[in-house]
Amino acid sequence: MKSYSDFIDRIFLQDGLLAKLTPTEPLSTALLLRVRGADDAVVSGGKTIEHAGNFALVRGGLFYAIDALDEAHAFFQDAKGDLAAYCHGMLHRREGDFDNARYWYRRAGVLPCFAALHRVASEFSADMARQANWDPYLLTGECEQARHGAEESLAQLVRLQRVEFDGVFDYCWRQSALLGRWPGRVADDQPQCLIEQRLPRLHPVPGRRAGGMRERHDLEGVPAKSHR
Repeated sequence: MKSYSDFIDRIFLQDGLLAKLTPTEPLSTALLLRVRGADDAVVSGGKTIEHAGNFALVRGGLFYAIDALDEAHAFFQDAKGDLAAYCHGMLHRREGDFDNARYWYRRAGVLPCFAALHRVASEFSADMARQANWDPYLLTGECEQARHGAEESLAQLVRLQRVEFDGVFDYCWRQSALLGRWPGRVADDQPQCLIEQRLPRLHPVPGRRAGGMRERHDLEGVPAKSHR
């Protein structure tokens, strides 16, 4: 098992992480408070952060891992770039907002870490193995079917969800270019989504919208609010 920081490693050892495709509440209040209370120094293990935008995705990823989707959304929606868009799509899929997830996957395009995700997923998923690369649309479609009662592949979908998270989180961590004991930035032409269990730590959560509601991202061709 890989290490990120002591704080993240301890979070990743918790039982029940990412065990639900569409969670409705955080895994535990105690975990939520721990992640909320962690500052950058704790999450990073005292390392210097060169790319604050990508490190925000690390922090959002911690909330995502413990099923605190409202808090994760606050980080993902404010970040910029293809990697942030992909994280945003992951979040909407777990909210059960499948069309909005697809919108954000289109925004993200193909990430450098997809090849590594595909290699790992193909070892146990025949459907993913038939694809040329990691396919978030395939995963989203199968999760949508499971939501509507097709539960025969539920265990495999949970496993695919974990592979996706481990790889994308690792890529976010590396793209934060943490200086110190940990490796720095990985070149974009070197896919290094190591499928491991490592989690950085998060800042206090940005404020929610009034009433705790989040705007949905409208589909293309539909009169829209801003995509949030």
